[in-house]
Amino acid sequence: MGIENLCLQNSTVVPKEEENMNILITENMPAFGITRLGKKNHVEMIPDLWANREKLINKIKEVDALIVRNQTIVDREVLSAGKRLKVIGRLGVGLDNIDVKTAAELDIKIVSAQHANSISVAEYVLSVILNAKRSLSKAIDDVNLGNWDRQRFTGNEVYGKTLGLVGTGDIGHRIAKRAIAFGIKGWIP
Repeated sequence: MGIENLCLQNSTVVPKEEENMNILITENMPAFGITRLGKKNHVEMIPDLWANREKLINKIKEVDALIVRNQTIVDREVLSAGKRLKVIGRLGVGLDNIDVKTAAELDIKIVSAQHANSISVAEYVLSVILNAKRSLSKAIDDVNLGNWDRQRFTGNEVYGKTLGLVGTGDIGHRIAKRAIAFGIKGWIP
């Protein structure tokens, strides 16, 4: 099967109808993804394979596609062992654990889930800011006990405060947009 027979759709590698790929997943992946891939492919997930380099190098020899998260180191040695390897799927953002240059030299495509969790991360950051200013988690615990200590849990407003962001990539921009909605200063998009 040549790489020209793969169709990239929304960061998902889909083999053409008549083809069947051997896919290796080296870290945890949601069951629905494995089920979907398994409908037309042979899928093997070994969630701790990333921790055993020797086994990873042996397994990579048998596969057409590799799916990793952030713990699997896909360097020149691993890529070179993957004689049948056509594509690497990266669940998450960032490719710092994949030797992109060697993959390109070996004509191995890389598909990542860019922006897949950017909104979740931005929302998480804002929720942590709100929790830090208002002690929300402690207030919730107190209310669940039947109390309400208004003086203790009033906290401070985030409105008018200044937020410093280090890095203005996709996640930084999303945090800034949400911070602006709260009236937080320090960012001009």
